[in-house]
Amino acid sequence: MTALVNRLAKSGYVLRATDPSDGRATLVQLTADGERAWPSAGPPSSRVAAHIETLPPEHRRALADALPAIEFLTAGLDNT
Repeated sequence: MTALVNRLAKSGYVLRATDPSDGRATLVQLTADGERAWPSAGPPSSRVAAHIETLPPEHRRALADALPAIEFLTAGLDNT
């Protein structure tokens, strides 16, 4: 996930901000360029977030635990 956000931020499509309620977290927001490039990016991500919220706590923990592996897998994408 980090690799993808890095590429989008470098291209000017997203901005990062510290989550005011959790200093360890980072919020990502589309810029005006990002909205023009991906006008439908918001709704699908919102739908995914809504589905994640319906998962039982143990499944949400499993997803959170998998994030380091996903970041490892996608880290090389910055070099492509």
